[in-house]
Amino acid sequence: MVEAMFNAVIRRKLNSASNGALTILQYHKVPLCAPKYIEGEVLASDFSWGLEQFKEWFNFLPLEEAIHRLKSHDLPPRSAVLSFDDGYADWFDHVVPALLAHKVPATFFVTSAQLNCSKPFWHERVAVALAKRGVDRLPHGFNFATGTGAEIGLAQTIIAVQNQLKYLPLAEREAAIAVLEADLPLSGDYRPFRSADLIRLRDAGFQIGGHSRHHPILTSCDATQAKDEIGGCKEELEGILREPVTAFAYPNGRPDCDFNASHVALVEAVGYRYAVTTAPGVSRSDTDLFQLPRFTPWARSSWRSALQFLRNMRVSPQMVKV
Repeated sequence: MVEAMFNAVIRRKLNSASNGALTILQYHKVPLCAPKYIEGEVLASDFSWGLEQFKEWFNFLPLEEAIHRLKSHDLPPRSAVLSFDDGYADWFDHVVPALLAHKVPATFFVTSAQLNCSKPFWHERVAVALAKRGVDRLPHGFNFATGTGAEIGLAQTIIAVQNQLKYLPLAEREAAIAVLEADLPLSGDYRPFRSADLIRLRDAGFQIGGHSRHHPILTSCDATQAKDEIGGCKEELEGILREPVTAFAYPNGRPDCDFNASHVALVEAVGYRYAVTTAPGVSRSDTDLFQLPRFTPWARSSWRSALQFLRNMRVSPQMVKV
């Protein structure tokens, strides 16, 4: 009874705050559990709880329909879209069953070169290598981040090294990870996200979008590399799906830091029809279709997550000037 009354109040407040606005939610792996040295991971139990709550508060739409209705000034109240980035076999364990059970649509933005890859995503490789080494055994041969080690602990050391490596050119990033992994035993429990999984997602009714080929920071790429990452991803995904891929998610996604106006122009030039960032805020009818903001809720209680959504609706999203 109390929960029903609470949700009714939230819906009324969201009705008012979200008039003409589209909230796009962003998630990534959503594992059943995570090692203690991984911070900030949304776990399957948190996601399931959140989906139950959010379905009471929001009207979830497919991204394509939501954008069409946004531009047509025809959005229903409390409109929202669910999105997921990267490409993980774990999605089929918990995320996909939950979405299908609740009949909630979603878009999955996939890093195409990671398909069928025998190694995990680069940031997971960094975390595993540092966990195996320990915080006091950063290898020589690469100028790893200062301010790491025992004084800040394993979890923060992992974040510091990941933040340093993500802004390197791809070849330098891979060379640094190879140094971290040198002489360490390989893990045998990695499940690749395969081309067949991509088709399974599409056949289950979910939209597939592009998320670059190798997940570089686009501002660390030269013009030729950026075009390959953006357009090459589209070509690879369309070659598997045999249908157009119309949506793109900028890697890391922060405007004027991780991508700029030249990348916005490239996304449009290669044939995508819209793109999402990681800038907080909501989209309105005058929002640039190639810079749609997204938001990741992290609260673990109904009233806190409700406040986060309401606060996010008042944010003016950052965008690059085009």
